[in-house]
Amino acid sequence: MGTKGKRSHPVHLGTMGWNHPDWVGPFYSDPRPGGRWLSQYCKQFSVVEVQVPFPQGYKKDLLAQWSRSTPMGFLFCFRFPWVAVKEALLGRSEPLYQLLDRFKVLGGHLGPFVFPVGQIEGVEKEDLPDLLAPFLKAWKKRYFPLFRLGLELTTPRLWTKGILGLMRRSGVGMVVNDVPWTPDPDQILGRSDLLTAGFSYIRLVGHPRELPGGGESPYRKPLLDRTWKLKGWADWIRKAAWEMEVFALSANSFSGYAPYTSRELRRILLEGE
Repeated sequence: MGTKGKRSHPVHLGTMGWNHPDWVGPFYSDPRPGGRWLSQYCKQFSVVEVQVPFPQGYKKDLLAQWSRSTPMGFLFCFRFPWVAVKEALLGRSEPLYQLLDRFKVLGGHLGPFVFPVGQIEGVEKEDLPDLLAPFLKAWKKRYFPLFRLGLELTTPRLWTKGILGLMRRSGVGMVVNDVPWTPDPDQILGRSDLLTAGFSYIRLVGHPRELPGGGESPYRKPLLDRTWKLKGWADWIRKAAWEMEVFALSANSFSGYAPYTSRELRRILLEGE
């Protein structure tokens, strides 16, 4: 997906990662990984989320290869680990910046960066904006408008007026996780304060313990019917897309098979139009 339909802004649907051996058969016809998988993935989805290993990151040559292997309009979103973000918030940002500079090679294939933000030992949540503010100011000076940034506030306790207001003033998007300890989509549908800036980003994560067998089964087919949640997120996406671009990425742990989740969400969105 990635078309506007009756909405005013694009909606991008995809999965968290594409390099999943369990998908050989139901999704990939070629058992060999590599460029073939990425090319096949791009035929069905317009975006993918990639986890960034820290501190080594990804080499520029590999990022350039990914860029060449994907069609115009396809986007890579990169999620950094909390340890990298925490170090930057505490004033040790240069290792993070050195990794970020490599991503310039992706050019128009670069979607938002996702930075998780959690509680820091010894720092009250009311004081967290004091750490975020100088970091976001430095980020804007160094990377705006080349890079887009979304903050994944890892607990609803951080969805405070102070933090959300700072994100809005800094042009930073809100990343919402669907995990067992966050509100269901119908409970936050009226939270317009969560639409902070530029784009809305939904991560359909779930949890392996919610799946039959505790998530130990191969991720090759849907294991849990979560249509009711997808309908709720479809309502959120429709609302958000009137104001901003929307990204929705699915994990295998949400229903057992990420491609199914994203296809179902697309179907529900299209039926609603």
